[in-house]
Amino acid sequence: MRADAFEKRKPPGGCRRMLFAVGWAVVRSSRDVFSRLGPSSLESVECLQALDTIDDECDRADLALFDAFERFITGIGDSCLSWQFQRQLNNERGVLTFSSSRNHRGGTPVAVEVLEWLAVNGTGSYGILYLHDDEDIGESAHSHGRDGVDRSNVFRVWRLLSGQVKEFDDPFLSPIVPIINPGHYA
Repeated sequence: MRADAFEKRKPPGGCRRMLFAVGWAVVRSSRDVFSRLGPSSLESVECLQALDTIDDECDRADLALFDAFERFITGIGDSCLSWQFQRQLNNERGVLTFSSSRNHRGGTPVAVEVLEWLAVNGTGSYGILYLHDDEDIGESAHSHGRDGVDRSNVFRVWRLLSGQVKEFDDPFLSPIVPIINPGHYA
């Protein structure tokens, strides 16, 4: 949708400009050490003992990462970020759920900053972030380091995997109008 068409279709009382993000991640230290083990070596007694040692090392590294992550996220101090971090959830460890809502983007969205921190500090972490920014359009987007493509009516998906954060098109909830809000701008 072009900017002028968007302005013509805004709801009565003005357009509610906002950025909304919701995501989850499993916070983990690197698991690269496991990739060096070949499938044929997994049957030996020595390998099984080595796996126990590696598991113990990963557990210690995860606990140190959990401490560092909690310091990082607590230090953000952004009242627009809501998060819950569980060191242990049944048989899973390091479960993070988070969301953010702002009137305007500003710089990098804080939810993306969380993923970027995990990519650098917890390279075994993985997760997904869904983000909608109705100001991700034209010159406004350029001022925030975006490419100027109109993404004001779509969700963007940010994936954390193997120490990298990548952005993708959303195939499930976009375009927001008419899929989620069919009459929102009618």
